[in-house]
Amino acid sequence: MYRLKIVNGRIFDGEHFTEGDLLIEDGMIAGIGDVSGRKADYTFDAAGDIVSAGLVDMHVHFEGISTDIYGISADAACLPDGVTAAAECGAEKGNKAFSDAMKVKNVIFAITDIRKDKAVLTRTKKVLSAYRDKAVGVKVYYDTGGWDIRSIDPLQEIVGFAKEKGLKTCVHSTHTPVPMVKIVETLSPGDILTHIYHGYEHPVDEDDFAAFRLAKEKGVILDAGHAGEVHTNFALFRKAVERGFLPDTISTDITCLSAYLRGGYYGLPMAMSFYRTLGVPEEMIWKAVTVTPGEVLHQKDWGQLYAGGPADIAVLHRGKRPYALTDAAGNTLKDSFSYFCRLTVMNGQVLFKR
Repeated sequence: MYRLKIVNGRIFDGEHFTEGDLLIEDGMIAGIGDVSGRKADYTFDAAGDIVSAGLVDMHVHFEGISTDIYGISADAACLPDGVTAAAECGAEKGNKAFSDAMKVKNVIFAITDIRKDKAVLTRTKKVLSAYRDKAVGVKVYYDTGGWDIRSIDPLQEIVGFAKEKGLKTCVHSTHTPVPMVKIVETLSPGDILTHIYHGYEHPVDEDDFAAFRLAKEKGVILDAGHAGEVHTNFALFRKAVERGFLPDTISTDITCLSAYLRGGYYGLPMAMSFYRTLGVPEEMIWKAVTVTPGEVLHQKDWGQLYAGGPADIAVLHRGKRPYALTDAAGNTLKDSFSYFCRLTVMNGQVLFKR
């Protein structure tokens, strides 16, 4: 039996922060709070750090599952950032055995095709069959830049197909042919709208954030899907945050093109840092990368921290680590301080330590 102690940290329990220690035994969380009388094989001092459940990234593109243009090594992209679970949002290759071999826990959204303003689901069905119970939804690129889309009709077809299969629909919302509020009207509760802060056609602040308001009423999940500055207009993002229009989940849309090229070392801690820079309370930030995405994806232990639960742990620090990104419109978001990961534990094993 291997025992690990993480001491002196600010522990996030899914709702609040408390001061205390954490004890891990044999891959499980054996105690939270005062564990001073318990022995350990290794003790990590988390003074000045936040200790939480392993982070959950709602939007990634993994090598061997996503397209070769974007796919990045799952473990290399996630573990150094405290991410222990993620959702692949655009699966078009690979199989369940391949994804099971990754250390990072994962589920997939199968890619869909749209041609001549009609849904084509042949490839989608093959991917769903290959991943079986790991498939939680389908992904729609509702983007006129890459697909022949002219109306809301293909999305209605895809949402109907997903509902019949008991799956979620995740919609990439940049360069859409219809207002974002029309997309939200078409989606079902629990479906996901990603890239909500883009600054292209039909942004989220149209008609005074009508799409955002409707999504909250319907229970449609609003995912940031930042992609660094690529799918984020920082002027719109700042405006939304200042008015309290916050996402349900914070995610990276990380690819092999973004991890080392966008503002420094890009990953979920940097995306979280955007919100801290703009003054969002840490409880809201942490909930959007732990408890909420776990619940949205119906993975009961993802993002959860409790005695007797699985020991997937992230220890993050906010310190002097500058970042700076400039979007396509010339708006810049930067800070001298940002979050970075100091320790990642999965199933009780230390897999990364800074």
